[in-house]
Amino acid sequence: MDWNNIEINNSKEEIRDSANDSTSLSGLSANPETLHIDVLKRAIHLGDAISQHTRMNNNSSLDPESHYNKVAGSLEIENIAEELNGLTIDSGLIIPLMGCNKDSVSLELGSMENQKIVKLKIELEETNSETVPGTKNYFERTFALPEGYSELQAFWNSGQLEIRYR
Repeated sequence: MDWNNIEINNSKEEIRDSANDSTSLSGLSANPETLHIDVLKRAIHLGDAISQHTRMNNNSSLDPESHYNKVAGSLEIENIAEELNGLTIDSGLIIPLMGCNKDSVSLELGSMENQKIVKLKIELEETNSETVPGTKNYFERTFALPEGYSELQAFWNSGQLEIRYR
């Protein structure tokens, strides 16, 4: 399969100064997605707890066949959002990557049997001076774009990757 790199652009929102950060919390006019993202930005420790809790609940309540079906095929947008503690938005996906920098994240777009496939790759920092043979120094996930979409745009915004599909 041939992969095409997708450029990750800086979001216009990243240019905001910290004085304007409270605008997303301006009463009842704020949308739930923005409020959720703001809470996760400020309480990084909650993301890990929520992710572990969700995985434990999902894995303990599923029968083996449904778990196999979920894992065996290419991941759907909703499943990748759940796995990476992200959010699905209209024609897109937001993945919190706190602690990563933009240069360590790459996106590629390919196709398989008339289905557009996205590969997300995150380079990991080495934790020791010796690398163990056969170990990976990156985290990688592939997922299918929803039917009818064939193009991607990606934006980096304060430790979050926003992927928009058209």
